[in-house]
Amino acid sequence: AASTAWFGKRPCDLTAAESALLISMLPSPSRFRPDRDPAAARGRRNRVLDEMLRSRFLDRKQHARAVASDLGLRPTAFPDVAPHAWLQAGGGGRTTIDLRLQRTVERLAARCDDGVDGIAILLIENDTCAIRALVGAHQPSPRVLDGTTRPRSAGSTLKPLLYGLAFDLGYATDRTRLLDLPWSSPEWSPGNFDRRLRGPVPAGEALSRSLNLPAVRLAAELPRGAFVGLLGRAGFEHVRSPLDGTGIDLAIGTDDATPLELAAAYLALANGGRYARPVLRGEAAPPRRILSPGAAALVTRALDDPRRVRPEGAPSRGIAWKTGTSSNRRDAWAAGYTRRYTADASRGHQHGRPDAPLVGARAPAPQLFADLQAADPDPIAFEPRSDALGAVALCAVCGMRAGYACVAT
Repeated sequence: AASTAWFGKRPCDLTAAESALLISMLPSPSRFRPDRDPAAARGRRNRVLDEMLRSRFLDRKQHARAVASDLGLRPTAFPDVAPHAWLQAGGGGRTTIDLRLQRTVERLAARCDDGVDGIAILLIENDTCAIRALVGAHQPSPRVLDGTTRPRSAGSTLKPLLYGLAFDLGYATDRTRLLDLPWSSPEWSPGNFDRRLRGPVPAGEALSRSLNLPAVRLAAELPRGAFVGLLGRAGFEHVRSPLDGTGIDLAIGTDDATPLELAAAYLALANGGRYARPVLRGEAAPPRRILSPGAAALVTRALDDPRRVRPEGAPSRGIAWKTGTSSNRRDAWAAGYTRRYTADASRGHQHGRPDAPLVGARAPAPQLFADLQAADPDPIAFEPRSDALGAVALCAVCGMRAGYACVAT
């Protein structure tokens, strides 16, 4: 924010002298404003440059040039709409933000009055991967922390990727029955959010109902490192689990994700398993495939289950969505997509304290549906592509694809 405000450029484009000036302001940014007393600001900057020379961050020629340069201030006013998007884009120039949608989403975010002080919302157009609305706070301002880039515990929001991977590797289809029974290891013993056990449950239903125990069992069956590797390919940069680890705990989101990372992953599901990082400027890079179209279609079918309870007034079909709640109710998520748009909404206190309202289905889910309906008020129902999914005969004994020796299918 400071590099944009005082020099009109991104931090990575700052010169040594400009960086030193901003560093010199840190003890008191208001009292040490360089426009109020340029001479004093130059003295403070040069003292930082001297320290950079002593610490060998600069050589003598670089130091001499930096000390002799003027302050080079180019004050830039912040916009009153989408300031966090403007900062992420580096300030100035044209962004992908749709002002109508941005103002609508900002207005919806400002209405949240449940006492939770943190909110982050992203709205992305599927075809172009362009971010059309970005809100990092209830009252967006460059002086307020941007929640869209802040890592938070992912909760159950990673489960669609886990199931998509299992579908691709042949460990299950959405009709495969998984056990919703107690599971434990020497390190931990997870349980379902509602503390209930249901026995054998179809995988699609286990995903749509966000059951923890079937997801953990499924993750335990996958090859070591497979799920961690998928998350890496899907752009998650805050996963702490090693690539050669089991990643079983990731089934219930023990690691962190930013709202921007999560929105990009759900955008990949909306686009048939093709991942491309969302953009605020220009065009997205060519997508790379992280899941097959068939796996993405099966996940979508589970997440668009019409039997799920949705916010009042929401359409019964055409929105695939998932919620997540972190341990101790510190973070709450809701992410989803229609055929045209993908959205993500997260809630949590700025200082990370737990709070009873922080449940995915309660705090951010209504926000998610409101945002998606503002962008796509009449969503088209999802229909699995015929070339992505097909019916095959299965062996009635083992459940695998039937062969010549199977006596019953």
